[in-house]
Amino acid sequence: LEDTEIIVNNVKVPSITEGWYVDECIRKVKIPNLPEGKSEIILNITFTSKTNVEWCYLLGDFGVRVEGSNARIIESVKKLSFGDWSVQGLPFYAGNVTYHCELETEECNLAVEIPQYRNPVLSLAVDGEEKGKIAFAPYILDLGSFKAGKHRIDITAFGNRVNTFGTVHNCNRATYWGGPGTWRTTGSSWSYEYQLKEIGILVSPRFKFKEV
Repeated sequence: LEDTEIIVNNVKVPSITEGWYVDECIRKVKIPNLPEGKSEIILNITFTSKTNVEWCYLLGDFGVRVEGSNARIIESVKKLSFGDWSVQGLPFYAGNVTYHCELETEECNLAVEIPQYRNPVLSLAVDGEEKGKIAFAPYILDLGSFKAGKHRIDITAFGNRVNTFGTVHNCNRATYWGGPGTWRTTGSSWSYEYQLKEIGILVSPRFKFKEV
């Protein structure tokens, strides 16, 4: 990026890198805040037959709405429902998401089952105390004993990079590996429309009560 000319809404921006995103090789350059409405970002790069151009990422506190082959910045996402978060304003988000649930119980022992999610692992806490993780079948975690009353259950879904660095224009839904060929598809295996993968907790958690 140090050798790239960056122009934002007709204003040249110093290409001074500050920190990095995900990997130390992916350097960040701070740009001015974008006004409401249409903006234009131009990157002038020296390009030759021996040059590979990687993706560029626009980072910030905002959501994104994908409509076919178009992606548009929207206001930041403050609430999520259970279900695919790629269609709830976070199509390219690769970080973690914590779901906050409130539960009122009698005195009991409690377990939770989360059978459908698209994340590497889930971490659960009850009233601020970590209880364990869900990663493998049968996707059930014993949360232990509960006193009567209201409780807060936090479920953190660890993010993955599937829609951030993945093959988001590859139409072959059966492809679950990543290699050079999966980024270079043609014909019916390619589309300009985004082919995003599901991510997030896809169904509501199922709580299993056992009286003490």
